[in-house]
Amino acid sequence: MRVPLQCLVDSPVEIGAFEETDFDEGGAHYRIVVDADRGDYDLTKLVPVTKKIVAAETAWMNDRPFRTYLFLCHFPRDSGGGGGMEHAYSTAIEVNAQVLADNPLAFADVTAHEFFHLWNVKRIRPQSLGPVDYTKENYTSALWFSEGVTNTVEDYILLRAGLLDENQFLHRLAGQIEELEDRPAHLFQSAEESSLYAWLEKYQQYWTPQRSISYYNKGDLLGVMLDLAVRDASDDKASLREIFQWMNRNYAQPGKFFPDSEGVRQAAEAVSHADLKSFFTKYVAGTEEVVWNDIFKSVGLHLIRQPETVADLGFSATRTLGSQPVVMDVRAGSDAERAGLVEGDVILEINNRVASSDFQEKLGQLHPGDTIQLKIQSSGRQRTLQWKLGSREEIEFELKDVDNITPRQKARRAAWLKGESLGGTSP
Repeated sequence: MRVPLQCLVDSPVEIGAFEETDFDEGGAHYRIVVDADRGDYDLTKLVPVTKKIVAAETAWMNDRPFRTYLFLCHFPRDSGGGGGMEHAYSTAIEVNAQVLADNPLAFADVTAHEFFHLWNVKRIRPQSLGPVDYTKENYTSALWFSEGVTNTVEDYILLRAGLLDENQFLHRLAGQIEELEDRPAHLFQSAEESSLYAWLEKYQQYWTPQRSISYYNKGDLLGVMLDLAVRDASDDKASLREIFQWMNRNYAQPGKFFPDSEGVRQAAEAVSHADLKSFFTKYVAGTEEVVWNDIFKSVGLHLIRQPETVADLGFSATRTLGSQPVVMDVRAGSDAERAGLVEGDVILEINNRVASSDFQEKLGQLHPGDTIQLKIQSSGRQRTLQWKLGSREEIEFELKDVDNITPRQKARRAAWLKGESLGGTSP
């Protein structure tokens, strides 16, 4: 039998010594296979988390386009990487062993994201990414939706599964807003342009705040904004959930590709019965500043900006997917400069912990007066630097209840946080 190349590419193969378990949920059979040191994880804790996620996502989509599904997990000790690779009937997941131990949500985050990709990108696929041409780069302006809005759904699912609470969700959301607002490039690079320029991500300078935004970050926020816009336009009879279910019925199940951002707009308009051209022009194709209090008014929230004293690192760093952080800038005259840190240094460890996907969180936990120790690599040579952190003022973002919040706003927020419309679920 002749097997199409796409099927081979989409079928991961790994040979080694594994630990494996399985479970059944909603009529499907799931396998969890782990390639890692057995002292670095507890399989009995991974199963209930995974089971909650797959139950929540298949229910949210009202669909299960498979009979069996495989989670292939890696928890390396010495890798700064992290993330996953989605496939139609499986996913590969990697979480650093230290991160897995330190952050209870680390595994759930990656699993919820990668599992939802079996719909969004593997089946609900933009025209610009299909069929794949393996002889050259494939450019798309839709990664803001295929990746970024998958992040949106990830957090909704964690809420529905009881793995994330409302305060954690709103804290994360405020952090995403802060991340976008802190990048001057958000004033001139759109979500579509960020998607299109994804091939530049291999160049560290492209990741500077003055040069680019992240389609994961902006797309995540656009998912929330579109969800609330559709709810407002439909009098709460439709939501992001209905958009995905409509795209699943009209594109994925018939085996069709959707026409990138235009296809998302068509789906949103179909379920809301409203004209959303202005939304897509301003926020997806354009770079109009978002008035966040207008976005969140219907769910009784407003964005507060308040000064906070934080640790002054004296440097900034960024990390491309699967790699370790690289120093992008060292402030002249800072203690970091005096300690010997220079632009281009690769950060291997932060205070004796592997610098992995959560390195920004680790840096954010430091306080003025703390001592920071970095193991860095430069020109093939490793060395350890250490200095005491000073302080600086920065603006912190927080989403809080509006004054005199109404019962209607509370009801709309409750439905929003469940990822459901007040009008019920789609057929």
